[in-house]
Amino acid sequence: MFLFLFKKVGMRIIVNMKKNIFIVFIFSVTISFCQTYPGTIIDITGGSFIMGNNNQPPMFNDQDPEHSVTVDNFKMGQTEVSNEYYVTFLNDMAIIGNLVIEEGIPGDWSSTPEEIANGHAWSIMADSTLSGVWSGEVLIKLSNIAGGGQHPLNRCWIELDTTSYTFSVVEGYENWPASWVSWYGAMMYVDYYSLTLPTEAEWEYAARAGQQLEYPTNDGNLSYSQANYGTGFGGPSGETYLTPVGQLYPPNPFGLYNMAGNVSEWCLDWYDENFYQFCVDNNIYLNPINDNIPEDIEKKVLRGGNHTYPGFVAMSSSRTDTPPFVTTDHMGFRVVMQNGDEEFNMEIQTDWNLVGLPFEVEDPYYLTIFPSAIENTLFSFGDAYTAELTLIYGEGYWLRFNEEGSITISGIPINELAISLDEGWNLISGISIPINISDIQDPDGIIIIGTFYGFISGGYSNIEYIEPGRGYWVRTNGFGSITLIGN
Repeated sequence: MFLFLFKKVGMRIIVNMKKNIFIVFIFSVTISFCQTYPGTIIDITGGSFIMGNNNQPPMFNDQDPEHSVTVDNFKMGQTEVSNEYYVTFLNDMAIIGNLVIEEGIPGDWSSTPEEIANGHAWSIMADSTLSGVWSGEVLIKLSNIAGGGQHPLNRCWIELDTTSYTFSVVEGYENWPASWVSWYGAMMYVDYYSLTLPTEAEWEYAARAGQQLEYPTNDGNLSYSQANYGTGFGGPSGETYLTPVGQLYPPNPFGLYNMAGNVSEWCLDWYDENFYQFCVDNNIYLNPINDNIPEDIEKKVLRGGNHTYPGFVAMSSSRTDTPPFVTTDHMGFRVVMQNGDEEFNMEIQTDWNLVGLPFEVEDPYYLTIFPSAIENTLFSFGDAYTAELTLIYGEGYWLRFNEEGSITISGIPINELAISLDEGWNLISGISIPINISDIQDPDGIIIIGTFYGFISGGYSNIEYIEPGRGYWVRTNGFGSITLIGN
């Protein structure tokens, strides 16, 4: 929980008469609020599953190959973020002075001139002076009419009072999902609550619920009694509009509602139809995320069915993609909380030490991890020693210190790690807990028995355990990989 205090005595509005742009500043009554996410968050125990679908519907080509993926423990919102929750965020942002409000065009590209003439709309944007990917971007589009040809209930139910410049939800729609929210609007929201969006891998793992469910419903099947989805590009069947979150339809076995319908949900990943093959080719299976911005059209991944799209989009494996600035009636989001950081203390000796990275960290720069180290003394080993600036999980390094002492490293625990090895001597490191060398998985039998060495008190010695934060030598008789798995 984070407590912020802000002072308010008035509001200044800057008006651009051409576009009716209102930049809202609340400035120097003290207002306080707590950044605590108001919804229920479900604990998800991590594990391994088969991601993707080799038997994807004919019109898709982005769900294969099926491949094994492992995700760490995380927490996920029980429901999609509701209008009520999003309005709280918008009003807090207005109090701080972080919003720019611009009059927009009602409906969407398919709306008729008559619909547009009878409607009104506002684009709510993040102030361009803010830091973050959302800076200057549209967060949500408020429109009192739906898109052309859409059911009238698919409008945005969040409204703006242009007298007080406060946001509210039309009575009766507080618990409907917050739609018409862009990826930027979702990202700014989750950041405000110190949360994040799910990765594709986390979303599909949660959808399959430990049972490889074909559809993320209570039993893996799909029917109109289980999810709010459409029949395709003709006319929708079942519900033709959004429904309240966490109601009407049963949750999946993990206790998550509306994973198969209502609104499709933004994910962290950039979309790449070939990302699964890239992961297979590069042996990426632990907490994969595509954070590479596409060279052509920049699109973000959306997961889950919605009230408009046909049933095959509701499959656990289905992937859709949309540019991050787009807002529609059938897109929303749910939150994720990553594992909390843990701390690990290790003793270092004067002069040279063999070290490794025992946690997932935001900044792997060596002086961030080991601030008392001597500059420019981090070396990895391949065919020869190479000077490095950052540490990589699974690799061991030489690092030099002026004096002995204790180092505290914090981050997200690593419970499973695959390490690629070359023939001959390799410098490796382990995971976040000690691992007995007899428990290392070596399917190709490449490790030469008796060749695990640590460096303690200025000398080498055989070891029985790979300890967190330490580097070790090991010799192999060929190329291959080994796997370290915690209990």
